[in-house]
Amino acid sequence: MEYNQSTINGKVRIFGFATYPEVIVYGDDLKSPIQHLIFGDYLNLLPEKNQLNLIQNGDWVKVKSRQVIGWIKSNEIQKNRILEVNFIDIGQGDGCHVVTPDDKHFVIDAGQEDNMFRFLSWRYNLRNKSNRMKGLTAIITHPDQDHYKGFGKIFECEQLSFDKIYHNGIVERANDPISVLGSYTKIKNQKYLGDIIESDDQLRQLIMDPEKRKGKIYPSTLYKAVQNPQNANARFQMLHKGTGFVPNYELGKEISLKILGPIIEKDDQNKSALKYFIDPGKTKNGHSIILKLEIGKLKILLGGDLNIESENYLLEKYAGINPESLLKKISKEIDVEKRKRLELELENLINQGREVFESDIAKACHHGSHHFTTEFLKCVNSIATIISSGDNESHSHPRPDALGAFGKYGRGERPLIFSTELARSHKETIKRPNEYKKSISAYVGMIDREEDESEKAKLQEKLEKVLEKIERSVAIYGMIGVRTDGEKVVISQKLEKPRSEGAKWDLHLLEYDDIKKEFNYRIKLKH
Repeated sequence: MEYNQSTINGKVRIFGFATYPEVIVYGDDLKSPIQHLIFGDYLNLLPEKNQLNLIQNGDWVKVKSRQVIGWIKSNEIQKNRILEVNFIDIGQGDGCHVVTPDDKHFVIDAGQEDNMFRFLSWRYNLRNKSNRMKGLTAIITHPDQDHYKGFGKIFECEQLSFDKIYHNGIVERANDPISVLGSYTKIKNQKYLGDIIESDDQLRQLIMDPEKRKGKIYPSTLYKAVQNPQNANARFQMLHKGTGFVPNYELGKEISLKILGPIIEKDDQNKSALKYFIDPGKTKNGHSIILKLEIGKLKILLGGDLNIESENYLLEKYAGINPESLLKKISKEIDVEKRKRLELELENLINQGREVFESDIAKACHHGSHHFTTEFLKCVNSIATIISSGDNESHSHPRPDALGAFGKYGRGERPLIFSTELARSHKETIKRPNEYKKSISAYVGMIDREEDESEKAKLQEKLEKVLEKIERSVAIYGMIGVRTDGEKVVISQKLEKPRSEGAKWDLHLLEYDDIKKEFNYRIKLKH
């Protein structure tokens, strides 16, 4: 077996990753399960003292993974890292964390509260103040608070640094005489949003102006990124269809990230513009960044908050026909033959739409709201749909009609529907919050007053222990995880109550069928 090897601070580290679909870690008796691992989980292989030879017992190898030390079969270790896409339970809103096989990290939306920050803190062990995570990429699909506001705390964190911050070009601003979204223009006598922010210089000019930020959360959140010296090398950029692909993730790379939306059009002065959808809210949502991630044979669709207006617009742009107008013609047509021709035209439209949007896994747009079209769902045609939704919201997401439609228009006999809200096994609450507040305040005061560095360090350790107790588990337990090498897929959610130490995860498997040339859901009856 060939393993990975690296040297950190003079110490040799040998590591690998768990094989498909799952690995059970056993205790020293090689019989008692002590941990349940998922495809792609990191394995630290434990060397003998002062040697590189692995501790082995026949076909067994000693490893540390998910904070447990135990034994696994040697053939349950693979050298290559796989793609990891984590749909974080950030409450109301969206938040997605992506780790590529070459260990690059993306944060695509961050919700409204601090759930994404708490997840990253757990993932990167930020409680250890010496830990740093550099070279992150942020993608803000659109400027709605339940997608971007959570970035505020992330951008301020001195242990995290971003190289790229991508956005959809719509930036609200204060004290604008025309609109919070800027000025408008017209194309073919239709209303368009004209103040599009495309370049790094344009965005910095806007957010560095305190009068433009005044009272506006979105530009103020972006301003936090530039105020953090750790983000000194960060660059802002609008993503749109004309960009083609996210830079460094073009077609032909191990992973490609194709940009399907928003779609920029040009007005009479050749200035960039985005179509106006009924009101500012629908316009912001409708022009969400849409990404189609491809690895191997797998396609994953990642969109923001698309709505009926934008879905019809997108299909018209890609297929040449507006489905809404075509459906109206069909409903009014009484001639049987003409009606059949119109229905065939609609079928052709959907087939053209599938060439662009069809995916094996899709994040549901707009948290499972009712603002969708069946034609767009037919184009997506996914085996699995993942919904990011939260409690304590006034929209009743995911909506019953959305759930029904995801199942009805999903691919295969058993389309899969996942929801971060439904997967949650713990309430997002803190017991005795006032007690914790008093305790934290007391420790902070003592740390500030203490002059002796060793005593200050002891107090800091005690404070960290208090903070550990406060850590809410919803960001982990409501998460829907996707692990894949491009041919095999594991979609995971944590069981509310483990059946045993070796059965903690509910796993769903997709495998590529070389004959049918598509992924199939493999029903896993074991669990």
